[in-house]
Amino acid sequence: MSVRTLTTVLALWSLAGCTGEPKEGTDGVEPVTTGPETRDTLVVGWQSDIGNLFSVVSETAADSNVLAALSVPMVDSAFDCSLKKRPGLAESWEWNDDGTVLKMTLRDDIKWEDGTPVTVDDIAFTYDLIGDPTVASARITFVEHMQKDARPKIIDDTHIEWHFTQPYDRDTQMSHTSLSLMPKHLLSTADRATLRGHAKANEPLSYGPFRLAKWEPNERIVLEPNPRFTGPDHWRPRLNRVIFRIIPEYSTRMIELEAGHIDMMEQVLVEDADRLSEEHEEIKLVRRGWRSNDYIGWNLENPLFADVQVRRAIATATNVDAMIERLLTSKKTGEKYARRSVGTITPALCGVHNDEITPIAHDLDKAKAMLAEAGWRDTNGDEVVDKAGNKFSFTLLTNTGNKRRADAAVL
Repeated sequence: MSVRTLTTVLALWSLAGCTGEPKEGTDGVEPVTTGPETRDTLVVGWQSDIGNLFSVVSETAADSNVLAALSVPMVDSAFDCSLKKRPGLAESWEWNDDGTVLKMTLRDDIKWEDGTPVTVDDIAFTYDLIGDPTVASARITFVEHMQKDARPKIIDDTHIEWHFTQPYDRDTQMSHTSLSLMPKHLLSTADRATLRGHAKANEPLSYGPFRLAKWEPNERIVLEPNPRFTGPDHWRPRLNRVIFRIIPEYSTRMIELEAGHIDMMEQVLVEDADRLSEEHEEIKLVRRGWRSNDYIGWNLENPLFADVQVRRAIATATNVDAMIERLLTSKKTGEKYARRSVGTITPALCGVHNDEITPIAHDLDKAKAMLAEAGWRDTNGDEVVDKAGNKFSFTLLTNTGNKRRADAAVL
């Protein structure tokens, strides 16, 4: 289903100096107040800590969010109807006629946090790491259709070419060239087999608008503006400090928000949105549109899900409308914060989303018949279908602290 994200910002003290006195902070740093010395600090409640800030071996959404603040994308994307591409590290680009060669002209004024220029060698080094089986990068799929061992061809100091074995969706091709870079001048001699455990993985070098000022595992992440950042003004930080407090439990994040100890949290449950709108005038609920998409990702290496008929049967048995009604509909106003999805493309991308596709209808009898056609039947009367003596049983996994997804998994 496509979910309309609810974000809360407590009194907006740090962003706009709005009225309202917060309670004393307890996050181990100065309390967030309306005074000029701290009004430019934003404290965010986050459910998960980061794991590794080397982009080629990072694996979590939290990693990606922090890396985005520490880097300049090769090509930026506006989150609008069409995902319009904008210059990033690449000032301009052009394709050959058949979509297998992408030539980029790069900026020459971006520097690493230590003052070393970001060069085409850093780009080639990063993609060489991704394509190296020794590294075991989770981003290996980014380069599976790239030629020359995944490395771009270096033309000169400001021009590179990406060569693909075949054309595919150009937005996807461009996104595959935009992974956060690794500094070759620091890591060229690093042991690739143990890159995940490298000391600098906890002290990444920034070349973006922010730098990592401090990381206290399972406690907080502190970002500050990168003084060496030379990118355009629209990339420059509007805050002097962003603190991500790691608070895994949703209920604890909510308590901290209402107490004034954090300024912002994401993914507010609908029942709390209703309550906050009545009880806390100082808390603003922000609707961010159809920004997220919840779905079940099947492990196709599991024999249970190898048969497409089985996957269709499970989709038919899943009552998405009931999930939306119970978990994502306001009891106060009746407003729905989700809609049925027909794929992984959010309706916010209206230029590529197809509204004419009909979602799979919920039908338990049909789902049972589809499973039976695939050989899964209840042969012993225990109300669990089985095949060749094996029960059809599996575990749904979701991220820690996401109550809505946990509740959806039960449904």
